Formats: sequence, structure tokens, C-alpha cells
Amino acid sequence: MRSMLISMTLAMACLAAYGQPLEFKGVPFGATEEQMRQSIPNLWMWECSDDTVPARRICRFAGFTYANVETLGSTAYFDDNKLSMVGVTIPSAGFDDVVLALSDKYGKPRSVKRSKIQNRMGASFDQLETEWAPNKETIILARRYVGTVESSSILLATKRALAVDAAQAQRKRSKGDI
Repeated sequence: MRSMLISMTLAMACLAAYGQPLEFKGVPFGATEEQMRQSIPNLWMWECSDDTVPARRICRFAGFTYANVETLGSTAYFDDNKLSMVGVTIPSAGFDDVVLALSDKYGKPRSVKRSKIQNRMGASFDQLETEWAPNKETIILARRYVGTVESSSILLATKRALAVDAAQAQRKRSKGDI
């Protein structure tokens, strides 16, 4: 009886986490650029420009922590003036703290992929890619090493924003731009 009660409690916690709306530092996805700017005070950088993707604006910002880890830089994407994607770069030393915080907030990851990567000097490192699906419209991807073994990336996005990016990449490939 007790094990069944524990199983039911865990299942309910997972279901509750699955239906959770995606947000970034308290800013819900779908918020405007101005709402996001006002909601995250004391940034020492906020620079925006229009993207080559129609109706998309990109804002680069810095000067905050994410899960109590200092960030190295971040980019927010606004499609039709609505927050649709955020990319955050952190020192890889803080990766485990961020993954733990995301798991506490959004539940058990949907997938965890482990692999080995190697640097130019031949040293091997354990790569970890973790994915959550807070609801059917959004996704969170965390990668331990990106670019170098010194930095990690976190991507929070709507599936629509990822589809727009994939279509843009396909157009570039078809034009021979890649």
C-alpha cells in the first residue's frame, strides 16, 4: 500500500510539472520585449536588432544569474513581439546546479544523452545533453559543453520558434549559403 501511494505521488508530481508553462526568470513565454526588459532589472547590457527571419527581433543581454550561476551571455528571441526562445551560456562548472534547478522546477527530464567528446589535445570529456518538455508547446535543452569545455548552454524555446529556425536553415542550405 505504501509503495503504491509513493508511486501515485511521484506520478502526480510528474503530471503537474508537464503542464507547467515555460518562463524565464519569471517572464512567461509570449511576453513582449518591453515586459521582459522591465521584469529583469539591473542588466548591464540589453541590445536588440531585427533578424533575417521576418517578424523576429533578437536581444542580447547580460548581467544576471540563472539558478544562482553567473551567466556568460544570453539571447532572447521575439517572434511577432512575443518571447519565443532564450539561449543562456554559463560556465560549465555551474551546469549541474542549473540542471538540478530545472529538474526541481520542471520535473524529471524527458531524455538524457551521454557521450564522450574530445578536445584538440586529445583529452576526453563526458558530454551530457538533457531535455525537458514542460508542456506540449515548449522544450528546454541543456548541453554541458558547447564550443569549449569551459561553457555550457541552456535553450528554452517554443517548438514553433525551433521550427522557424529549422526552416531558415533549410532555405540557406538550398541557396548554397552553408
